[in-house]
Amino acid sequence: MWIWTDVDGILSADPRVVSGTRILAEVTYNEAKVLHPRTLAPLVEKQISVWIKNSFRPEDPGTRIVSRIADGHGVRAITSLGKVALISIEAVSTSMSGAQLMARVLESAAREHVEVLLLTRSSFRKNFCMLVRAEDVDSVMESLRTELALELAHGYVHPIDVDHSVGLLAAVGEGMKGTPGLAGKVFTALSEKKVNIIAIAQGSSEITIAIVVTQDALDEAVRALHSECGLGEA
Repeated sequence: MWIWTDVDGILSADPRVVSGTRILAEVTYNEAKVLHPRTLAPLVEKQISVWIKNSFRPEDPGTRIVSRIADGHGVRAITSLGKVALISIEAVSTSMSGAQLMARVLESAAREHVEVLLLTRSSFRKNFCMLVRAEDVDSVMESLRTELALELAHGYVHPIDVDHSVGLLAAVGEGMKGTPGLAGKVFTALSEKKVNIIAIAQGSSEITIAIVVTQDALDEAVRALHSECGLGEA
């Protein structure tokens, strides 16, 4: 499949934020799903290769999306997303099951067809947070207040907190798996720019390290990681 668009391919970061980005010649399905999940979903099962090319410059090579690539070491790209909100929920009662509470919250989001962009839970206290798009906040909050009406009314759950002043960035790369020191490298790069990390999540696949920061620090964080991971033009 060829996807004709107005960009030269998949870039190492948003060129409006980072100068000196480079086009990725190839990415895997797993990496690209982070970048374009809804577009690729019907193609992955059939292993259909995809070319993303610029319709204004058809002679340029663009980006090819395939099942695997030979050179896939470390971070391949830094993605970012604004216009999101962090919803935090915490149980007051120690008798409440944290797992059951989380399940009910996720079911509430699913009923509203809301995509949860990030989910992270404290290993000590019975609290967790999830990141959703800003446009989905009203519907998911209405669903949560209905689902947890009894617990909220009797003080078994703290009032639900919504933080609109955040942004999401992620280091993406199938080759990140098993790479020692990568998380420390990411944290150091953000610390040097005095960017506060609000929440972090990394799945067992290790394809992404997703980080929530304040919205006003999002662009600076993207530039810091892009530079630290050596993703600029060669």
